[in-house]
Amino acid sequence: LYPGAKIQVVGHSIGGIVTGFVSSDAPRIHRLLFISPHTGYLGDYASSSRLKMFALWHLLMPIVTRMVGYFPGRALGLPEDLPAQVALEWGRRRFSWSLDSDASYRSCSHIDANALALRPSDDLFATESAVRRVEQRFSSVRFTDLVLEVSPKSDKRLGHFGFFRPSSREKWWPIAQGWLETGTIGRRQVID
Repeated sequence: LYPGAKIQVVGHSIGGIVTGFVSSDAPRIHRLLFISPHTGYLGDYASSSRLKMFALWHLLMPIVTRMVGYFPGRALGLPEDLPAQVALEWGRRRFSWSLDSDASYRSCSHIDANALALRPSDDLFATESAVRRVEQRFSSVRFTDLVLEVSPKSDKRLGHFGFFRPSSREKWWPIAQGWLETGTIGRRQVID
């Protein structure tokens, strides 16, 4: 209906990666914004919290999900509860072989766009190695990796979900807005 429209995709966490699952005859994506991107691979978690995160995401999540029929994320401080199948799949995505065996992850090369990856420096999932792994999946995408620096001494943490809180509106949201509206990051123009 709108052949001149420019399609832009915003994805958070592993949600950005599902963009790669669109068929090769899908409309051309103009720009991508990945917020805290990662694949769920245990080896990419921040080393200081890897054991704790393994226990939460890959042991506790599947056990609790099987017991109650869904994962009660809100009760554990997450923004949302998770349906059983989503929680169980996330719980399985921990080893490199579980990513390599996912045939649909090999099909992201047909997306040809510019992407901005925003990752808070205190995000335990979206580490530098996690972003590099996402970049490998999207081999035809030109990535700009921007770390949102959060002081370790600050009481205002961002972590994996903080970008979406109203407290991020003044400082962090304009970066995403500038990228989506003009393809710029601050004063830096990214070729579109």
